[in-house]
Formats: sequence, C-alpha cells, structure tokens
Amino acid sequence: MKAMTLLDSRALPPQPLPAPVSAALAAAFPSSGRGELTGRLEARVREIAFPRHHSQAEANGRAAAIVTRWLSFLPFVKNLDGHGNILAGTREGLANPAFLLVSHYDSVAASPGADDNGAPLAAMTEAAAALAKSFPGMPLLCLATNREEEGLLGSDKFVRRQIGELGLKIGEAHVLEMIGYRSFEPGSQRYPEGFPSAGLPDCGDFIALIGNPKAEAALRRVVSCPEPYRDIPAIGLIIGDDAGALPADIFRSDHVPFWDKGYGAVQWTDTAYYRNPNYHAATDTPDTLDYGFLASVTNLIAVAGAEFWFRMVTMRDDDSTSKRNAESFH
Repeated sequence: MKAMTLLDSRALPPQPLPAPVSAALAAAFPSSGRGELTGRLEARVREIAFPRHHSQAEANGRAAAIVTRWLSFLPFVKNLDGHGNILAGTREGLANPAFLLVSHYDSVAASPGADDNGAPLAAMTEAAAALAKSFPGMPLLCLATNREEEGLLGSDKFVRRQIGELGLKIGEAHVLEMIGYRSFEPGSQRYPEGFPSAGLPDCGDFIALIGNPKAEAALRRVVSCPEPYRDIPAIGLIIGDDAGALPADIFRSDHVPFWDKGYGAVQWTDTAYYRNPNYHAATDTPDTLDYGFLASVTNLIAVAGAEFWFRMVTMRDDDSTSKRNAESFH
C-alpha cells in the first residue's frame, strides 16, 4: 500500500447510513437538542480546563476524579494500575470486540488544556452516553489515558500490557486528540513541511482523521457520511505501510501504540498547532473553542460507533442464519 491516501468529504459521494442507524442517531441527537449538547460540552470543558500535568499530583488526580465521574453512567469504571489510565464501558465491551474511544486527560504543566485535551474528553463522554443509550448491548469502551504528554506512556502501557491483562478485544479504536478549534479565516490552516497539501483547504474549518490500513473502512465511512449527520467538512488520511518519509507530526499521539501493535485505529484531530495558535500555551482556554464544531464532531463519533455496532449485529445475524441453513441442509 502506498505511503498515504487522502480522502476529502467534498469530493466523495455520500454513502447513506443503514436505516436502523439513521433512526437511532436521529433520536440520540435531535436537531432540537443541539443547543443542549453544545451547552453540555462547554460545561464539561470549563470544568476540566486547568493545568493537570502528571507532575502536578493534586491537579492530575482531580482531573482523573472528574473523568471518572463523567463516565460513571457506564456499567463499569475502573482505575487501572500504573500510569493512571481510566477504563469504562459496557459489560459486553469486556467480552467482545469493542468500539473503543480514547482521550488523554493530562495537559502540559503551563496550560489549562481546553483543546488539549478537554474538548476530546467532553466529546468522548457525550458520544459514549448516546451510544450506550441508543444501542443496548453494544460492546463499548472508553479509555482516558494519562501521561500522553510524556511520550504516550499511558496508552503505550494500555496497549502493551493492560489489553492482555484484562482479556480485552479491540474491534476498532478512535483516538480523540484536540477537536474543538475551528477557524473560517483564509490561511488559518497550515500543513507539515513536505506534506502533499495541494488542493486541501487553507481554512481550518474541517475535522481531520488519520488511520492505518486496518481502519480504512471505518475512516471512509466517517468521511463519506451524508448530511445532516456530517455537517462539517472531513479530511481523511490513510497511512500505508511505507510511511517512513511522512512528517513525524503524524505519529505524535495515542493512536501510535495501537498502530504499532496492529490494531485498527483512527486519530481525530483539528490538527493542533497547524491550526490552533494556543497549542500547549496558557491561552488554551475554554473561550477559544468553537462548541458548535465540537458538537458536530461528537455527532460524527457517534456515527462511527453506530455503524460499527450495525456491522457487528449484521455479521452476527448472518452467521446465525448460515448455521441454521447448514443444519437444515444436513
């Protein structure tokens, strides 16, 4: 597979959602409730927007307690040994290939981390709540990692040790990393040096998704999602096996340990410092974010989860039918 494949929602024909998925999502995210979702997201970001680096023990622990409380609507919440990872989910998520949402809760020491990474934590919580309510029986997991800002220590430990220790099966991982900043100003979007950006927007109004080959189908489904479920532009980047010449900035977040171990994983990002001037700064505050944009991304995360569950149910039903047919034949 070539080093990378670019997908642009503006150039892809929309792919209709399966009717059960669209009906469930319409109920989970009614247009009349958009303002309430936006308000909840903002309230969550404001609650957790304080410096919370691992070295700031009290603040880091307070952030962990906040996230644990946010995820307490799920049947289980577990603080994992080691770096401070928090795992929550459905009972089915412990026993079956799971739809996994990942977001780190630490920040750098000098920053309140509203976008990095408060906005993704808020979106993870709201998307998971909608999925758990709309799709009973869905194998769903949420992972809030710690020490992402120290060389991905939390996610690395989860992938290398804790998945095996807990006997988990990861069907699809979606890593949320800075997803709350948008700009409509021309020239507000930059790209890494050497990145083939010809034809891509110079306006930072889109969500970017970066996936490995095992996550290609999931990524394509999100980028080609039809309106009104996708009401913002989406740019997808599929990283192939021959990726050595690509910019190093593509490999700087919690998706990398999943890729290294062969799991299908997608990173969701507003592209960090290639768009957001407040990256790792004291100015990364709640007032700088676009909560309408964050709500749109949250909806799309739920779309990804709903499609994952629909495919699982369909395959399960197909297997049952095949077994019944085989038994009838004999």
